[in-house]
Amino acid sequence: MNIDAFHFDQHSSCESLTASIASLPRPQECEKPIVFQENEFIWLATDSPLHLYTLKSGRVEITETNRKGKSTLVQIVEPGQMFGYLCFCPHRNEPRGTEARAITSSVVYRTGYKNFKAILSKDPSAVSRLVENLCSRSSEADRRASMLAIHDAKKRLATLLLQLATVQAEKLLSHKGPIALYTSHAELAALAALTRPHTTVLMNRFRALGCVAYGRGTAIRVYVRRLESHV
Repeated sequence: MNIDAFHFDQHSSCESLTASIASLPRPQECEKPIVFQENEFIWLATDSPLHLYTLKSGRVEITETNRKGKSTLVQIVEPGQMFGYLCFCPHRNEPRGTEARAITSSVVYRTGYKNFKAILSKDPSAVSRLVENLCSRSSEADRRASMLAIHDAKKRLATLLLQLATVQAEKLLSHKGPIALYTSHAELAALAALTRPHTTVLMNRFRALGCVAYGRGTAIRVYVRRLESHV
């Protein structure tokens, strides 16, 4: 794969490709770990897309701010996940347009364009993994779009919870009973494009129905079959 020959008309196409890379040889082989303190920014909206990151520990949120100054949560990054943009197109010097902030003290490994290029040239299987993850992220984007298209707020939030529970269940070798989601009402509200108060009201209804269970500072336990009956 000759990545020097890539030429995208729009930078969003480049972002979609690089954001799909989630299964490469671990970047720490060529980079030292970087520690970010709680609330410290990993990159700003004005920074260029020069690096990919792998989160070793902690938690990171990625947000995007529109022209009116409204911020939207784009992604919550969990340990083991890769995030960031590595630009292959003529827009390489343009600002990212998003911000990444460590929600808690976090340790990340960073890799750049040259490192990534070397990985693809030395490991042909990395190309296959790249395509596989591109397909996976495309499917994830389709699911998110279908969720956001639901007008009924209750069904939209229930659909989001089921989607998150499905992804979490796939990570487990085996599980019985409810699926634990380590997310907050604020994060659910941002992902479902709802207000925080509205989300809390709906979550309380789901809890009263026995579809979810949670307490202050605890994981949200989702009872999938019960919740499915309300979608």
